[in-house]
Amino acid sequence: MVIAPIPSRESARLEALYRSRILNTPSEPAFDELAQLAAYVCQAPIAVISFVDSTRLSFKSVVGLSSYTPFPRSRAFCAHTILGTDLFIVDAADADERFRDHPWVVASPSIRFYAGAPLLTPDGHALGALAVMDTVPRALTSEQGNALRTLAKQVVAQLELRRGGEAGAASVESSPATAFLQDPNVGPRVNEERSKRDMLCALMLNTGPGCIKRVAADGTLLHMNPAGLSLIEVCREEEVVGCSVFDLVLPEYREAFMRMHHDVIGGASRTLQFKVQGFQGTRRWLETHAVPFHNPVTGGTEQLAITYDISERKQTEEALRLSQEQLHLALQASNTGLWDWNTETGEVCYSKEWKSQIGYDETELANGLETWASRLHPDDRDRAILYAQRYPANPVGVYQQDFRLRHKDGSYRWFDSHASFVTEDDGRKIRLLGSHTDITARKEMEQALAESEQRFALAAAGANDALWDMHIRPGESWESATPVWWSPRTRMILDLEESEPFDLVSHWASRLHPDDKERVFNLLTAHLDRRIPYEIEYRLRTSHGDYRWIYARGQATWDEFGIPRRISGSCKNITDRKIRESLIVTENDLLNMIATNAALPAILTTMCRALEVCLAESFCSILLLDHDGTRLWHGAWPSLPEAYVRAIDGAAIGPAAGSCGTAAATKQRIIVSDIAADPLWENYRELALSHGLQACWSTPILAADGAVLGTVAVYWARPRYPKAVDLELVDRASHMASIAIERTRAADKLRLTQFCIDHATDAFYLVDQHARIGNVNHAACAMLGYTVEEFRQMTVPDINPHFAVVSWPDFWVKLKRTGTTSIQSEHCAKDGRRIPVEVNVQFLQYEGREYSCAFVRDVSQRRHDEQALRGSEERFRLVAEATNDILWDWDLVTQEHWWSPNAREKFGYDSPEAPSLAAWADRLHPEDRSRILAVIDAALASEVKTVTAEYRFRLADGSYGYFFDRGQIVRDAAGRPLRMIGAMIDVTFSKRAYASLEAAYQRLQSLSRELQVVESNERRRLSRELHDEVGQLLTALKFDLEATRQALGETSVVSPARARERTRCALETTDELFVRLRRIVRALRPSVLEALGLKEALEALVSEIQSRSDLVCSISIEAEAVETRANSTIEAALYRMAQELVTNVVRHAQAMTMSVVLTVDAQGWMLTIQDDGIGFDPQAESSSGMGIRGVCERAEILGGRVDVTSSPGAGSTVTVWIPVAEPAPEKAGS
Repeated sequence: MVIAPIPSRESARLEALYRSRILNTPSEPAFDELAQLAAYVCQAPIAVISFVDSTRLSFKSVVGLSSYTPFPRSRAFCAHTILGTDLFIVDAADADERFRDHPWVVASPSIRFYAGAPLLTPDGHALGALAVMDTVPRALTSEQGNALRTLAKQVVAQLELRRGGEAGAASVESSPATAFLQDPNVGPRVNEERSKRDMLCALMLNTGPGCIKRVAADGTLLHMNPAGLSLIEVCREEEVVGCSVFDLVLPEYREAFMRMHHDVIGGASRTLQFKVQGFQGTRRWLETHAVPFHNPVTGGTEQLAITYDISERKQTEEALRLSQEQLHLALQASNTGLWDWNTETGEVCYSKEWKSQIGYDETELANGLETWASRLHPDDRDRAILYAQRYPANPVGVYQQDFRLRHKDGSYRWFDSHASFVTEDDGRKIRLLGSHTDITARKEMEQALAESEQRFALAAAGANDALWDMHIRPGESWESATPVWWSPRTRMILDLEESEPFDLVSHWASRLHPDDKERVFNLLTAHLDRRIPYEIEYRLRTSHGDYRWIYARGQATWDEFGIPRRISGSCKNITDRKIRESLIVTENDLLNMIATNAALPAILTTMCRALEVCLAESFCSILLLDHDGTRLWHGAWPSLPEAYVRAIDGAAIGPAAGSCGTAAATKQRIIVSDIAADPLWENYRELALSHGLQACWSTPILAADGAVLGTVAVYWARPRYPKAVDLELVDRASHMASIAIERTRAADKLRLTQFCIDHATDAFYLVDQHARIGNVNHAACAMLGYTVEEFRQMTVPDINPHFAVVSWPDFWVKLKRTGTTSIQSEHCAKDGRRIPVEVNVQFLQYEGREYSCAFVRDVSQRRHDEQALRGSEERFRLVAEATNDILWDWDLVTQEHWWSPNAREKFGYDSPEAPSLAAWADRLHPEDRSRILAVIDAALASEVKTVTAEYRFRLADGSYGYFFDRGQIVRDAAGRPLRMIGAMIDVTFSKRAYASLEAAYQRLQSLSRELQVVESNERRRLSRELHDEVGQLLTALKFDLEATRQALGETSVVSPARARERTRCALETTDELFVRLRRIVRALRPSVLEALGLKEALEALVSEIQSRSDLVCSISIEAEAVETRANSTIEAALYRMAQELVTNVVRHAQAMTMSVVLTVDAQGWMLTIQDDGIGFDPQAESSSGMGIRGVCERAEILGGRVDVTSSPGAGSTVTVWIPVAEPAPEKAGS
């Protein structure tokens, strides 16, 4: 809030106010009615009549305010009103810096409008104001303003009327002068004359400019005229009569005042200057002239004094004293010397300071012109002396020149000499009075300033901030052509070329972001109008079209009239900081998404979009490494082309697999600034360039343990190398992605763990240290029949009848010591059953609380199984004795080898006599021994549990039988093999039967080939018959129908039009039958195969596929080998299989390229179809319906096989192998 200044005639104004005796008086109807009239005329809810004394604002009349108290003057609207002679109006108080924090503005009654008319006395003193106020911003009409001025004059008139009435009453009724001058013993006429004279005297005393008072001998105030009451800031005499005047005097002057009073009472006259403090706190200097006064009424001696306010005189005297001291100090501080030159006599006098300026005492240098001239610098002497000689003859302007004088120490000092002529009493101008000011420092400063300006120019060119400066043209907009200076750094910040104009305010304004322009202009205007600091952040467009964040500061300068003339400032590029701030906000949002278990794709997509905002014009993606750690799959790609994403999805990682694949394989950041030239992109270059991607930076996403989770990729549409801040942003994104991925995977594992517990076959119990059951799984509920809520109301003894409550503390102590324990017990079901259980308990401590988790297994079945096992073991013993297979048990630790009893009968082996492995190994056929022993060694060295082998074993009669041996390896907890248990199965008969079966299979293959030959011949025959016979019949049908149409057209009773239409339809049907018949014929035996052969047929097939699809196809056939080993049956089968496979590629693979390779050697034909499509899982059931089954059946009939290699995202390769067979001779007539 701005405090109003003190009026120039404040003392006189206050004296006039106190004479009015209006302060601290109650409300009066005359004044209240004027306030109400002002509120009515101005249509304002509030109106006041107030008076401003030295420290506060007092209200005489108030309209529209329920409660109010006197205001400090420093906060009063009316304190501003009394500064002028006309209306003082505030249109919007909340926007006015003088009043916007006023209590009546910020709080009730929420003043927004104020209009006050000063209350001017006939002497021109503004005692207060008549004001109206409103709670909304507004203005007064001219009629309302004139009415308010008139009402203010009426308030002053009422004030004068009131004061006149009080003065007359006081002079007649209560004048102390009248009281002690009247004498009741004189005659009426004398008394009447005396009364008139006393009234005149009283009027003179009461209206005098000085304070007149009477003081009793004890210091009690007996009387004081209005001027005195004004000095001590009271309104009525009765407020102070009877008080001690000593209390009004300040303590430091009180003793002197009391001595003066004592002397006056003693009969002396005295004068004293002292200070008093009024009742309102104002301190004043007073000068009193006191004389003794003999009161004829009381007979006592009093002090009669007249006192004047000498505060202004004291202030003037003090100001003069200070001015003299300041002049003396200024001359000393400024090192200014004075000189006086009488141009007529040539006499020159120098002041003490003048001589000290050049290092001399006052007595060391003589007065005279030569003293000055002899000490001039040689370079300045002639110029300075000539100027001094010429000036008296032609004194135009002020005498002024600079020169150097020699100091006592030999150095030279720069001086500025100013002088002017002093006019003598007779009007002559002969004395030139001047001063010498040592300007050595200024000269040095000027030199330093020149160097500083040079340094500033260099600093401005090299500074990180851009500097700017402009002269303000009043009235012009912020988009005008006003010139503005920018430092060279500006063009670097905005990437501006020298040819791009940027020297006008309009150039700058045109680059402001549309969302920031109004805000920037408003703050600039507020800075110039209300001096609000100019400090703001906004965006400027660069020459590339993107925006840079700028932090700008500026400071204007105003002239003596408050008009802004110039503004300068600086601009700093804070784009990196704003990006980081934006990233922090995004990171907080991402953390919130992670904390609230948002879906991982949503988190990663949000992350990519945020990174794209920070890295303008980029395309960001996040790829996730699969569980095998070999391939990358897209997790988020908000802006990348879909076709590009599909093409590289599932790409394998490796040391030269683009940016992402290489980053994932090496765990290093990979920066490819130009894809067109970087060898890492050899396999993907054309793909990337075709989608407009020319640079790619990839950063691995690493887990806390250093494992690779995926990569963050940043693509650019132009070659680009990253800056440090770019890499920092990508690293932060990688870190956030790591948190999100690990948190999601951990949550998945946690849910999986909870799922496993809930769906475990064993019952799970969570129990606290007081045996209370906290949680159970579904198996526990199923086992005992209780619900989860019922369990939570139970304790362990409630379900375990063998567990006493008193034994629980001991059990808990033991469990804490051991950590785990196992118990065989029984649990009681809800239906009363007792279930034998095995309980495994583990002690846990979590967040300072103790728990145990117990896994309970129902062992009812196991006990039943144990009983059954004992019976089974007995049966096994009997079976081992009775079976034809030889059972064995090999202890790998002791190397003991056990055989079932029938081994003796089978091949004469007696285990008690030959318990070692060597006895068995010696009976192996020599050709099988090393192979079988190697198989056993390899199995024992690996982690397999089962080993099988087939070998020949010597029998008791010396011959060899075929045996299939299957062994189970038993290992310890560390995986070391302890024993092998197995059985030797005699497969001699099976081997012989298999040999017979194999021969039969060969015959079956021969028959299958013959079947293919017959089928092929039959199809050719059927093709000829369909073509020759059925075609002739259909031709005859066509001729018949044509004859019918002609006959109907000539003589038929049926409508000729209808007959012709029906006949035309028959002809079209016949034509369609021809088309279909030809297709059937081609299906039975492709004509291209018949006409051209297998090689040309396959080439035609591939050419047709390429012409009607977007596939890039290639075919390779060993032509000579195919022609030499041609077989019509195999050719037809190979053609049909190739036709089926390429059709599958076109329909299902979504491939871009396909290759067909046909080779043949002495063993067989090999047809390979390969594509780079989406692939499939050969083991999936759905793949069997894609024509593969038919291809496999054709190959098997011909004794061949089909191998399929494929996986999702990696294309497919199908290889058909058919053995070569001698071509069967065609039968006669076939």
